Formats: sequence, structure tokens, C-alpha cells
Amino acid sequence: MAIPFGKLFAALLAVAVFAQAIYAQDSEPVDEAVSGAPALETPATPATPSLTESDLSAWLDGFMPYALKTGDIVGAVVTVVKDGQVLTNRGYGYADLETDAPVDAAETLFRPGSISKLFIWTAVMQLVEQGEINLDTDVNVYLDFNLPTNRGIVTMRHLMTHTPGFQEVVKDLFVENQTIEDADLREYLVTHIPQQIFDPGKIPSYSNYASSLAGYIVERVSGEPFATYIENHIFTPLGMTRSSFRQPLPGALAAGMSKGYKSASDGKAQSFEVVVPMPAGALSSTGDDMAKFMIAHLSGGGGLMQANTAVQMHTTLDNQFPPINGAALGFYREDLGGLNIIAHGGDTAWFHSNMVLLLDHGVGLYVSVNSGGGQAAGPLRRTLFTEFVDRYFPYEAATPAPLSTSMAHSTLAAGLYESSRASEGNLLALVRYASQLKVTVTEDGALKTTLIPGLSGSGEPLFEVAPWLWQSKSGRRVAARIEGGVVTALATDPALFTFTPVPWYRSSVWLTPVMIGAASVIILTFIAWPVRAVARWRLNVSFPYRGARKKAYRLAPTAALLVILYFAGWGIFLTWLSGSIFNLEASRNESMLMLLYVSSILPVISAFLSVSSARAVLGDRSTLFQKASSIALVASMVFVIWFSVVVGFFSFDTGF
Repeated sequence: MAIPFGKLFAALLAVAVFAQAIYAQDSEPVDEAVSGAPALETPATPATPSLTESDLSAWLDGFMPYALKTGDIVGAVVTVVKDGQVLTNRGYGYADLETDAPVDAAETLFRPGSISKLFIWTAVMQLVEQGEINLDTDVNVYLDFNLPTNRGIVTMRHLMTHTPGFQEVVKDLFVENQTIEDADLREYLVTHIPQQIFDPGKIPSYSNYASSLAGYIVERVSGEPFATYIENHIFTPLGMTRSSFRQPLPGALAAGMSKGYKSASDGKAQSFEVVVPMPAGALSSTGDDMAKFMIAHLSGGGGLMQANTAVQMHTTLDNQFPPINGAALGFYREDLGGLNIIAHGGDTAWFHSNMVLLLDHGVGLYVSVNSGGGQAAGPLRRTLFTEFVDRYFPYEAATPAPLSTSMAHSTLAAGLYESSRASEGNLLALVRYASQLKVTVTEDGALKTTLIPGLSGSGEPLFEVAPWLWQSKSGRRVAARIEGGVVTALATDPALFTFTPVPWYRSSVWLTPVMIGAASVIILTFIAWPVRAVARWRLNVSFPYRGARKKAYRLAPTAALLVILYFAGWGIFLTWLSGSIFNLEASRNESMLMLLYVSSILPVISAFLSVSSARAVLGDRSTLFQKASSIALVASMVFVIWFSVVVGFFSFDTGF
């Protein structure tokens, strides 16, 4: 029976808020005048536009309306700051389609998603500056519950660089129509503790849980609830009067909250997203307020922290895969065209945002849209960033020549990989399986994959331009980690999560075709039962079997039916689960999930029934085809159990 892997993967990946990595792209090089040509015949080199309010506003007013219309997006806010001042703060489209309320960049609140984490890390650095938090101390010192760390202690530095080794957690990430109290953060952290699946400090794996844990440590150390701390120590000093982590929003702010939408063409306003791990993504804010936050970080801390603390936060790097961009303390690097850039992206189900700070130029760019428009939101914010840089800070895109080792090293790097942002032993193991990434080698020695465009950019080849570093023509980069002459991980730019080789026992290269074959055998075994019964009736032929052989005849289709019902149950559940992000709420899915876990007895029973049937068939004067079919059915049942274990169906872990 076919399982909707693709649909489930797409839905859960969106719900995980997951991915937050905004991939850098190099722009096309600026054309230059031909040297030595007669003056009258030489086209003038276009002057670099000045980053002024008039030029920027005119450019944005041309770019954004077209982007929203083309991308099927309802509304957006774009804010740019320079040298401590707001250069432009512009709203586009609508905040509410029902009332035709336009986006007001100063008044309309958007949900910047994981950009909320920058407020956690700013708070952490304030407390580091005060000597209240040590970045390299076991975080259990600051907690009032025990965080199991079976693979090594976890420090605040690990949390800030997404290297604590935690598996992914998406359950209860979003809930509907609830009020989040101060105590709910601790309850969430205690009841959703993720397993450590990597050694701390070794494998980047973006983690909402890790970020929320840091927020709770801020709460514990300061003695103030997290939302209150942010209000007292960040919002108030900066004059951010239209920002809040509280859910639902206070009345004065709720009236200015933009509606969230799937797309402009859909046109249906969605429910306010309540983020249970609140520090990781619950912020609501205006473009005007986000400008104040950017200015503070571009101005040596801007009264939030000392200048040397801000420098430490912005420049302390965790480069797991040099030379590609890694994580700073909270921000991640987005260096582009020689520019010193730190950034952070953010996604809820409806809102999609990005913030980039060009540190050496005192320039910050923030964009947030209130709908995904299918898959348009990600490309829109990436293109806005790269086009902005290319317009005001143009550069020559370097295209290094491929190394002579490209073929040899690419051959070693080729294989099947899986994302480190994954889980094992629960339902999310299905996502890990469904998202396996095949990396191949072209005839000219380049790496290529089309399954995840973020790795190579729409499948374009990547050539080795430095030892174990590959780059595409558009500037996408991939680096490999080598241990003992073997590629143990690949990472793209920026390295917020990695791709590690898939163990043989869960490799989709062999398991997927085997499961297709097994499903075919099982379905045909069941269908053959009524088909033969109808044929005997139409031909007036009596039932040919007696005794054990008669029993075997009935056992085989019964075993097949049980497995079909088993996967049908999972298929119905997964289709329902992917229908709404709010279905990830424990109260909505836990009883159904536990029932499905209990139903795991069905393929086990089916395996025993198929073995009993096969014994009878093999001990009887059956045809070679009948004997082969009975053996094939037994093998199919074994692979069904194997597959169910691999994708987390044989688990009683309702956390995922």
C-alpha cells in the first residue's frame, strides 16, 4: 500500500519551523567597460546607486508589489536601517483581506518566527556580561530539572550554536486558541526533552528546543518570566512599544496584528499561531520596532550591552565546516561578496521573515511576509537580500577553477545522506527516511543532487574549488568533513544542520524498491482471494483444498488483509496530521497515535500467519508458482516489519 511520504514530509518540515537556514546566493558580476576603447564608443559603466531613502524606496516600490503579486502573497513589511537611522520602513499589500486593511509598517504587527531567537541570545549575552551565565558551564547548573545528557554535557555555547546534539521536536510546537502562561514554558521543556543523538559540539542541528531551553535559563537566572525580562531589558530600553512575546497578544496590540494566510488566492485568514516553546518563535512586532533592534546591534550593542560583548556575540564563530559560513553566538553568518554579514531567518506556518546585518556598513535589512504563497516566500526573501546587496554593494562573483582532485573527491563524497535535523525512535523517523538525499557524480567530476535545491541550487553541479569544498556557478557551496579518508558529513551554507551518510539498514536505495515489491505481493495475495472465488463460481468449480491446505489458503489473504488495514490506518492518520499544523497538538493526536502503535501487532500476526500458510503449501503437492508465492509473502511480511521499525511505526513514543 502506498504511503504519502512526500505529503507528510512537506507538512512536517513546514511545521518544524524548521529549517530557518536562508541560503546565500552570489549575484551576477557587474559589467565593466571595455578597457582602451574610444570614449564615444564605450558604454559607460553604470554607477552604483547610492543607498539613500529616495533610491531605496523607489527600488522597493518596484520590486515588492511585483514580487507579492507573482508570489501570491498577501502583504509584507520591509525595513532598512543605516548608520543608526531608519532609512525606509515600508508596508506592501494587505494586513487583512476581509477589511482591505493595508500593511502599515509602523503599526501592523507581523510574526518574525525564529528571529525571536535573537532576543533570547541578546538576553543571554546581557547575563554573560553581568557574570550570571557562563557560556561553557553545564546548563544543568541553571535548571530546576535534570536534562539527560547521555552523550556529553550541554553548555550555553552549544545551545547558541545549535550543537547540543538534540533530535528534532515538533509536537506541540503550535497550538490553537490557547493562552500561554509563564509556567507553560517549564512544563513544555520537562515533557518534551529530546534524545541526544549526536555528541555535543560535533554536528550542527537547528533546534527550537535548545533555544527555548536557553530562554528558560534566562528566566531562571534573572528571576523574571522570559516575556517580562524581554520587556524590561530589551523592549523598554529600545522603545519597542509595539512588540510582545505574550500569547494571545494584549488588546492594544492585538488590533494591529496582521492576519496570516496560506496565499492571496486562498484568501482565508488563519488562526493566530500560539507557539508553546515561546522564546523560540512567539514574537509579534512591527517593522518600526525591528528597526530599533537592528540599530542596537549595529551600534555596538546600542545600550543593550557593552560594545565588546556585542562584538563577541557577532564574531565568535562555530565553524564546523570551514570555510563555509557557520554560526556566531545566536546569529549565523551570511557573508556574501566579501561583506561581513550576520543574519537570521524565521518561519511560522503563515509568516516568513529574514533579517540581515551588514556589520561593516551599519546597514540592516528586515523583511516579513504574512503568507507563504505556495513556495514563493523563501525565494522572495532570498532574492530581496541578494538583489539588495548586488545593487548597493556590487562585487565580482568569483568562480574558481575546479581542482584536479574534483573527480576523485566527488566520487568519495557521492552517496546517500540524511539530515541531522531529524529524530529516531518516533514518528519523525519517517521524515528522516523520506528526506534521504542522493548525491551523485557527473561525468566531469561535479557533485549533483536535485532532491534538496538548497544543497546545490536547483540541481546545478558543484565543482571542487578547494580541498573538499564544492561550489556551483551561482555561488552555492558544500563542504565535506573527512575522517580517516572517509566523508562523514556534508554541509551547505550556512552550516546550521548537516547531511550524514545513511546507515545501510535504513537506506531507501534498497528498502524502497523492496517495499514496493512487498506491497505488490501483499496486495495481489489479497486480491487473488475474491478473484479465485468469483472464477470458481462462474465456472462452477468446487473448492479444491482440504485440511491443512484449506487452512493455508485462507491464512495467506487474511495475513495480507491485516497488513493492508495496518498501513491504511497509518495513511489515514498521516493524511489527517498533515492537514493542519494544529494537529501536532498532543491532545489532538496522542490517543490515535497510541492506537496505531498498539496496532503494530497486526504485521507481527500477519508474519506468523504467512509462515503457517507457507509451511502448509511447501508440504503439499502445490505448484512451483504457489510455493514461490508463499515464500514471497513471508519475505514481504519480514520487510514490512523491518520498514515499520525504520520509520518509527513500531514505537510507543508519542513524542515526536
